[in-house]
Amino acid sequence: MKCVKRLTADQQRLVEENLTIVERVLRFDISANPCVAGLGYEDLYQEGCVWLCNAALTFDPARGSFASYARRVVQNGLVGYCRSLT
Repeated sequence: MKCVKRLTADQQRLVEENLTIVERVLRFDISANPCVAGLGYEDLYQEGCVWLCNAALTFDPARGSFASYARRVVQNGLVGYCRSLT
């Protein structure tokens, strides 16, 4: 069974304010190709949002900005997700 963690109000705010990170990663780093494992933009966007929430859960403000950390988490998460499907 998967452990479900809830975001705090501050973490939810971080996610809401940084949804454009998922769009940027999809636009510049990941190619949505429905012919490969049926992955379209909407599927990848949803998975990217999950990774953005994960970034908010694990973010340590003492180590830098949330945007740069979240971009790396989302990018690595989506690449791993795509690889697991092929």
